Amino acid sequence: MIFKFNSQFNRKRWEHIIKQSDRFGLTFPKEIKITPEDEKFAQDRVLFFEAIWNRDQDKILIDKIYKIYNYKFNGELVSYLTTTKTSGIDLKEKTAYLSVYLKDSKIPSVIIHEFSHIAFLDKYIDFCKELGYTDNGIQELKEVLTVINNFEFEGVKDNGYKPHAVLRDKIAKIWKGGKNIKDIISDPEIIESVNAFNTIK
Repeated sequence: MIFKFNSQFNRKRWEHIIKQSDRFGLTFPKEIKITPEDEKFAQDRVLFFEAIWNRDQDKILIDKIYKIYNYKFNGELVSYLTTTKTSGIDLKEKTAYLSVYLKDSKIPSVIIHEFSHIAFLDKYIDFCKELGYTDNGIQELKEVLTVINNFEFEGVKDNGYKPHAVLRDKIAKIWKGGKNIKDIISDPEIIESVNAFNTIK
């Protein structure tokens, strides 16, 4: 994986964040706050992220994502560091945005979390719409499904958001029972439960 810091991309991430509605119990900033000190810190953190995440982990991530989502990443994986407090993805570019303020112990779990989102959305967003998921429901579902990472990746702690706890427990039991991702997504009770969430304002 290549880790980068780019001032233009960092501003792009900030512009995206301030347009976001509050969701999952999180409140997003309403204005861009970028200082030279923040950018210097981000540049310095690139080497640290590279030390935390080694090349062997790329193969594990790619293989496990394929097992879970039947999705294959092509080419080099890329993550941009950002001075926002939250991490995220650029689905079109299939890249992750990782907050420079992540706790060291959480970096691997967050990388896996964000690339799981890319795999799910790129592979299944149209399928979800055909099944009747709402746009917000798909965003909720992408967060709920990352509970599977806890069982497929060693040492991962993907706790998710509090409003999703009950459904994440249900999906964990279904996954451990031998069902695949398409079975989970197609489950009528999960569709109904996810669409009923109201955590995106």
